[in-house]
Amino acid sequence: MAICALPPSTVRLLGSSATIATPHDLVKELLENAIDAEATTVDISVSADALERLSVRDNGHGIAVRDLESLGRRAHTSKLRTFDELPARAGKTLGFRGEALACASSLSSVTVTTRAAGEPVATRLRLRPAVAGGGVQDSRPVSAPVGTTVQATQLFVNMPARRQNLLKERHRSLSSIKELLEGYAMARPHLRLSLRISDGGVRPWSYSPRPVPSVKEATLQIFGTNLAANCVHLTLVDEAREDGSRPQQPTGYLMDAFLPAPRCDVDAVRGKGCFISVDQRPVSASRGLPKKIARSFKSHFYGHLTRAESGNRPQASLFMQLDIRCPPGSYDANVSPMKDELLFVDESKLLECFEGLCRKLYGGEAASVATLTSPTAAGPPETRPRGARPSSM
Repeated sequence: MAICALPPSTVRLLGSSATIATPHDLVKELLENAIDAEATTVDISVSADALERLSVRDNGHGIAVRDLESLGRRAHTSKLRTFDELPARAGKTLGFRGEALACASSLSSVTVTTRAAGEPVATRLRLRPAVAGGGVQDSRPVSAPVGTTVQATQLFVNMPARRQNLLKERHRSLSSIKELLEGYAMARPHLRLSLRISDGGVRPWSYSPRPVPSVKEATLQIFGTNLAANCVHLTLVDEAREDGSRPQQPTGYLMDAFLPAPRCDVDAVRGKGCFISVDQRPVSASRGLPKKIARSFKSHFYGHLTRAESGNRPQASLFMQLDIRCPPGSYDANVSPMKDELLFVDESKLLECFEGLCRKLYGGEAASVATLTSPTAAGPPETRPRGARPSSM
């Protein structure tokens, strides 16, 4: 067979099914769009099979009428203008490729209802399939509040093998969507999130932050009082320079952690999940620096137990939550389709900082590269300017 160019429709479909491989992937893309639109409330509703219908509703700033015709078109975004902007903007936006709605409209029938602030009515529009170029197929005015609702129906209907396999794994799909929302609640505890499964007899899930949101509150609501009571909140600010001197302002790295206390009930913190985020972007703990951080934490914690109890315990997985705030340009977010894997300019520096935090908490050599302060004095991390050094007690 001779080499030839693939038809544009085939190229779009191949790319879309790689970017969005499951209902979880679509929810993630739409949730990140909502967060980038400054939403404080996001409601997800899915059918019992996670394929017949899926919708994400937010109270963000909505989509201006002038931008509606760009919806569903590949590489159309308001978040980036050139590739050179990405290193500086990666910590400010979760999305940047302009592919989410285009991929969704290649794999399902997509309806968008949106209203921007100042507009008298909302607009409901059907997207033209991305394989046909995207854009708006038809639209009409409707009554709706400011914000955006995206509904996708008949997911993967044009991919019978994929759809059949996902139908068999529908319970896993629903569980993974719930776990996704838990991860975003831990990374961004100011968000109000809910998940409703229709016609499936499954109880709805929700997280509602208090007036002063915190990771501890998110942990309490999601996992219960016992886990929250057995953890401690720590903030670490990197202040090291290559010459060993102390600058007047932090260099930009900040680690905000909610970890098992040294004298915790180990059973209470076992098997609850590992939540690591960078600039409040949840990242996979199975690869790269997050995997090394999780391994280091486990080593320090169980090393402390061995010293305290004079014996070894089986090293089961443990709960941990860590958000790393980074200076602009310190990592590459364009690594994986799901944008949950990052490459860091100075990975060893971050790992060294985290190990310093663990030594401070669980014993061992004192950390020389960081200052550890009480979270009580510092206040909730969400209320501090990035890079600000918390006051000491």
